[in-house]
Amino acid sequence: MGIGYLLGAIAAFLYAGFVGYFGGIKKNAGLIRLVKAKIGKNMKDQTAANWCIGMSIFMLVLGIFLIVFGLIQA
Repeated sequence: MGIGYLLGAIAAFLYAGFVGYFGGIKKNAGLIRLVKAKIGKNMKDQTAANWCIGMSIFMLVLGIFLIVFGLIQA
């Protein structure tokens, strides 16, 4: 497996873990405020938390893809 795919997968899993926990589960005010500022200012807090959960699921899928693709390349 290439080291780049492995590092990318680790970064994707870390991103998914932190954003999913602090944004979606714990609903940290700073992260929710950052999501609302980047996506839309008139967004509700629950919608921003749902965005965090959605992006964490996307990053989990991306991390799995990077691991599988890296193993195929070897």
